[in-house]
Amino acid sequence: MWFILLIMKIQLLVQEKYTVQQLGVALKKARLAAGQTHEDFAARIGVSRWTVSQMEKGNPGVALAAWIKAAGLLGLLDTFNGVLAPPPDPFDEYDAAQKTHEDLLKARVRKRR
Repeated sequence: MWFILLIMKIQLLVQEKYTVQQLGVALKKARLAAGQTHEDFAARIGVSRWTVSQMEKGNPGVALAAWIKAAGLLGLLDTFNGVLAPPPDPFDEYDAAQKTHEDLLKARVRKRR
């Protein structure tokens, strides 16, 4: 049983590392598209050149504040807005549809004379 839990934990860590690496690739592309060097970009977000390099490599140890500041400078801050937002509840959508249906059934329809 413990072996299965260990495998599940390792898989989760691999998925997390892949996600951070993808963020690093996207950051590097955006920085290069903006025409900024490591040094200039690092100075603008208040970190060292090494930190920017680690971010682009996908190092998960870099502070979240540095990521958010970097995204803000590159005009990508809106991409972080939905990261921690809870997914929509399908039951809320169903309840709203049911209420609309019930309201339509309650509506009184009169025949024209």
